[in-house]
Amino acid sequence: MKHSVKLTCMILAVSAALHLSACDDSGGQGDSTPWDSISVTGITARNDSIDIFWKNSSDHVEITWSLDGETVDSGNGITQYGITGLSPGTEYDITLAAVDSSGNRSANQIMLDVYTTGGAEKNYSLIYTLSQLDAVRENPGGDYLLMADIDLNVRPHNSGDGWSPIGNGSDPFTGSFNGNNHVVKNMYINTPGVSHRGFFGYTAGAFICNLGLETVNVTGGDDTGSLAGWSDSSSIIDCFAAGSVSGDYSTGGLVGFSIDSDVRRCYASAVVAGGANCTGGLIGGNYSSDLTDCYAIGPVGGRAYTGGLVGWNGYASVFTSCYAAGTVTASIATAYKGGLVGYDYDGSTTYGSCFYDTMATGMNSANQDYGAPRTTSEMKSPATFTGIEPAWDFDSVWGMDGSINAGYPYLRDNH
Repeated sequence: MKHSVKLTCMILAVSAALHLSACDDSGGQGDSTPWDSISVTGITARNDSIDIFWKNSSDHVEITWSLDGETVDSGNGITQYGITGLSPGTEYDITLAAVDSSGNRSANQIMLDVYTTGGAEKNYSLIYTLSQLDAVRENPGGDYLLMADIDLNVRPHNSGDGWSPIGNGSDPFTGSFNGNNHVVKNMYINTPGVSHRGFFGYTAGAFICNLGLETVNVTGGDDTGSLAGWSDSSSIIDCFAAGSVSGDYSTGGLVGFSIDSDVRRCYASAVVAGGANCTGGLIGGNYSSDLTDCYAIGPVGGRAYTGGLVGWNGYASVFTSCYAAGTVTASIATAYKGGLVGYDYDGSTTYGSCFYDTMATGMNSANQDYGAPRTTSEMKSPATFTGIEPAWDFDSVWGMDGSINAGYPYLRDNH
């Protein structure tokens, strides 16, 4: 569950670009004192608290933080504040806004989306630039928080092999990466036949959240996805990808192969092409991983074991409140394919309130044991998702609007 925390910076003057004004001793603006920006320099998350550190004008600046309606004045020149009394393992929205002495709020705000930990302290490395993002490979066990959108359409990332995935089989990404509701744009990977391709090549015990990938163009070999080629014992929450992904065995719009992982509130709107088996709109191959509140709407084409959401699946996975609405094709006419899942290896997976659009996927009632078939009009009707058990959460997780996501259910905090 996400909680909102408003942190308001009360200052003596403010510009339209979230600039603070330092004041002279008489209370007026000193001619020789430059405007200075609020810039977050550090975030530390603990089990029950979050500390924020920033830079701004150090002279005569009042900063007020508001938590659940209670206002606390942190004093002039203070450049850090700790929010305490929080719940462990909980996501908090934090807003920093400049307000002048008349109560006028700047339209520009700093938005943070931070989890308290379930245990050890996390000192986040903040990523503002592409060079800082590249440096994540040097410490794949670190904790990172993205502070700006990053465009990868620059050399060397937009030519040759393109983006070099973070983490590999011998040195996987094991840390945490919080996208902070920012996006990485124009990721290009061109390495046909090379396994473990994606923004992350290989994750193990990682925590990845709040990250969007826009206009991806990924070509790889086995275990290829946009966000992760291989996800082992990792959590992927509130992430999405859009663009195109092609690979060989285990190719997915978001993740190539997922094992013992937890995927929640994620989606892919990607053209997915698998040159071999196990191709899915969201995940190519899924082994004992749980999917909750996820969907895929892009066209999926593979050889065998091809599904609108997941290509190959097995070993007691749990799917809850998921759907698929992209065309599904397989190059082998007699191959296993399905609107939601192409092939369930052992029949041990639980499918709770999952659906696929028969008209969009072209699967009719094929493999209906792997989710329930519905027409396009039914998929765009709230009654399909609320009169069932378990019912979909349209209060805080899902939304439905004819002008959003072509009328299909969308994720409120991730669209």
